[in-house]
Amino acid sequence: MRTKSKITFTSLISYFLIVSACIFIIFAGVWIVAVPENTIKEYIEQRFDSKSIKLEISGIKKGLFYSISIEKLTLKNNEKEILSLEGISVRIKPAYFILLRLEAAFKSTLRDGIITGHLSLDRNNRFMQARLQKLDIKDIPYLDTIGIKGTGILDAAITHNNNHSDIKFAVNEARLEHIIIAGVNLPGELFSKAKGAVTIDDNTISIDAISLEGQDIFGRIKGKLRDNIADLTLEIMPASAAFNKFPVLALIDRYKVSPGLYVIPIHGLAYSMNK
Repeated sequence: MRTKSKITFTSLISYFLIVSACIFIIFAGVWIVAVPENTIKEYIEQRFDSKSIKLEISGIKKGLFYSISIEKLTLKNNEKEILSLEGISVRIKPAYFILLRLEAAFKSTLRDGIITGHLSLDRNNRFMQARLQKLDIKDIPYLDTIGIKGTGILDAAITHNNNHSDIKFAVNEARLEHIIIAGVNLPGELFSKAKGAVTIDDNTISIDAISLEGQDIFGRIKGKLRDNIADLTLEIMPASAAFNKFPVLALIDRYKVSPGLYVIPIHGLAYSMNK
C-alpha cells in the first residue's frame, strides 16, 4: 500500500510538470509565432491615443518570453513633443495578454534620469502610473515650447486614467532663463525650487497650487488652462532683502495688494500653437 501511494504521488508530480511545460510552450508559442511586433506597436499606440495625447513608437522588438524592447518612444500633445525616451524595456504579464489586455511594467533612462511605471490597456480603458526621478527639465521639450526654459532636477509621480491625469512634482536646483505664460514674461532667476499638483481632464489643466521658492522670495501659481486659454493667478511674496538682489521686482509694483504681497493675473492664450 505504501508503494502504491508513493507511485501515485510521483505520478501526480510528473503530471503537474508535464502540464506546466505544455502551458509554458503554448504561451511562448503564441508570443513568438502568433503576435507580430507591428501588431503590438499598433495596439499600444491606438489604445493610448486620445484627443490631445498621442504616442509614437519606433524600433520595437520582442524578447524570448513576453518582454519587449523599444528603441524610441515619443509622447505628444497636440502634435507638440512632450517627452522622448530611448532604450525602454517592457515586461508583459502573459495571462492578461492572451485576453487582449496589456498589463506591463516598463523602465527607461534619460541621461541621468530614471522613468519606471506600470501600464494597463484594454479595449475601453487606459491606465498608467509612472515615476520620474532626477530628470533635467531641459530634456523635456514641451516645457520650452510653452515658455519655460532652463535647467532643474525634476521628480514626479504621474497617474493617467483614461482622459484624467494627476501629476505631483518637485523641481530643485532650478536655473530658469525665463517663464512666459500668456504673454507675461516672468524673470526665471527669482526661483530655484518648485513643487505642486496638477490635474488634467481632456483639454483642461487645473492647478490647485504650484509653490515657488527662491532666496528671500516665495511665489504661488493657481488657476486653470482650458483649451490653451490661461486663467491663472501668480502671487509673489518677497522679503525686503529680495528687492536689492532682484531689481526686476520694481517692475511688479503695480500689482501690489498689501505689504509683501503682489498678485499678477495671467489671462489669454497660454502659448502659440504654431511655436
